[in-house]
Amino acid sequence: MNAFNNRDLIILSKYMDTNTAAFEQQVRSIHAMLYLVEGTEQFCQAHEVIDLNHYRIIQKSYLVRKIISDPIKPFVFLFNKN
Repeated sequence: MNAFNNRDLIILSKYMDTNTAAFEQQVRSIHAMLYLVEGTEQFCQAHEVIDLNHYRIIQKSYLVRKIISDPIKPFVFLFNKN
């Protein structure tokens, strides 16, 4: 579990006597899933940019990535599609 110390997780289990090796395997599996879900590409697919300067909504993920990597501009908003 030393490789994943940069994240705090709360894991609830209904079984009291869990094996330490099995528990660490579950934590590794959860970290692997979260790594895939929390990537930049998934973030850009789940968000869109509302640009009030040009009166447009940007939904393409490569354009969203470009806009969020640029310096902050006034009246450009990041909106979650969910």
